[in-house]
Amino acid sequence: MHRDFKRLLGSAVGESEFVIALNVDVRGFSEFSTKVESSETAMFIKRIYASILDDFFPRSTFFKPTGDGLMIVQSFTERTLKRRVQSAVASSLRLLDEFDVLTANDPMVNFPVPKQIGIGMTRGATCRLRSGAKTLDYSGRVLNLTSRLMHLARPYGLVFDSTLGPELLDESVLRLFETDTVFIRGIAEESPVTIYCTQGVSIPEAAKTPPSEVDWPADDQTYSLEEVKGPMPTPTFHLLQMPIDSSQIRVKIIVPNPRQDGRTLIWEYSDFEYYLDAGRPTVKVRTGEIAGLVQKWGVRRNKTPITIRVTYPVPGRAPRIDPIF
Repeated sequence: MHRDFKRLLGSAVGESEFVIALNVDVRGFSEFSTKVESSETAMFIKRIYASILDDFFPRSTFFKPTGDGLMIVQSFTERTLKRRVQSAVASSLRLLDEFDVLTANDPMVNFPVPKQIGIGMTRGATCRLRSGAKTLDYSGRVLNLTSRLMHLARPYGLVFDSTLGPELLDESVLRLFETDTVFIRGIAEESPVTIYCTQGVSIPEAAKTPPSEVDWPADDQTYSLEEVKGPMPTPTFHLLQMPIDSSQIRVKIIVPNPRQDGRTLIWEYSDFEYYLDAGRPTVKVRTGEIAGLVQKWGVRRNKTPITIRVTYPVPGRAPRIDPIF
């Protein structure tokens, strides 16, 4: 597939196209993939991708995997706009309701799997890269915004912004959504945008503060694989400032790529605890799963450095360190 892509680039052209874009993310997929065999991870993702595309979005113009989910693109015209928006929202709501049972009767999926998803959706003009009749990719602000909205749809649910066209939806559908206003890093940093969220979505307070007024300090602690595999004190981070929103604290595991190509491998890690220690904000990271995780990546050398990074949002205008999302 990658060779075909490279070959077709020579004749590729870009053209503008109106699309509805969705970003579907499997919540808890990173943690799930550390607890099952790689063949089981592949089987699960294969089954849910097929079901999402065949049973919920069968008329998609384009789609591609995003690691923990799918990017889905559906083109529209003036004539089809209303029908396409209504269909995309209805299919997304149905997927939210049915996702936890998509593999319930699948004999090949006899292990615990993630049960929730987050979906971001918007519409607008994009750049379609095509070679002849074959679409190679889409790019543009719409795709970036869809990804940002998907990150807001936590712990699960559907989030779309006002540009999708809530006025195109039936009143009975619109009543399923609550409205809020948020700032979006790199897209809407000065003026907030209106979003529509299904019940269950919890918008973080940090999203309601202009990004220019939020800093993301990073605190690192580094250990060897040998230390992580053996008994060791629990890594404890005493944060220098109180986070604006503790739900936005992120812990990343960072290791050198065992292929020695100069790159690093980065994984979000959820087994940590945030609390106040005598009034001081503190993050305690439980390391039980880390050794198994990095060894599944192919890391074997006991002296390999493993960095645990904690990022968190704080008020201020100090030099910014953006989190790795």
